[in-house]
Amino acid sequence: MRAGKWIWLGVLSVLVLVVSACAAPEIDVTDLALDLETQEVALPAGTLRAEAVPDAFVAAVDADLYIAIIPREADDGDGVQEVAAYLCDGLEVVAWLTGQVSDGQGTLTAGDIQVEIESLADEVRGTVTVAGGAPEAFTAVEVEGDAGFYQADAEVDGTRHLGRWIVLEDGSQRGAIVFYHEDDEQQDITYLFRR
Repeated sequence: MRAGKWIWLGVLSVLVLVVSACAAPEIDVTDLALDLETQEVALPAGTLRAEAVPDAFVAAVDADLYIAIIPREADDGDGVQEVAAYLCDGLEVVAWLTGQVSDGQGTLTAGDIQVEIESLADEVRGTVTVAGGAPEAFTAVEVEGDAGFYQADAEVDGTRHLGRWIVLEDGSQRGAIVFYHEDDEQQDITYLFRR
């Protein structure tokens, strides 16, 4: 078990309490996987449509944790490139990291999660460290077919929803949808899911 999993479980317990307190929609998280034919997810309040993010690289870090690497702009000749990474295991871990790589190498950090990029070219090689655990190596490849990184950011029935999905070549998915509240007294709610 990765170090810090009990911390994430505690966070999820808090989220469950928030769901009850804020009368969030009752959702079966198994229904939040992306329909790859329509690129849509049916929510109680309406339909959320996602788009494939171009030029993404995806990989399984281990049996649970998936990663997507998204170059956000091309190297303009100085060797520096803006990059984002999305990590999700569909159970406890979800993180969005941004930063720069120089000559294909760099470190992205968000909280206690770190992505070390060792090579960024036709594939992305690096390591992921979660909550002080041991680094886990990954090799992410450019997407083909339905595989890829998908994102949706839209209002559904007046509420902003941000959904992100990592889809591997075998069709398996990891992702999360955030329900944002405009009322500052209510906390945003995150649903994690996997298929």
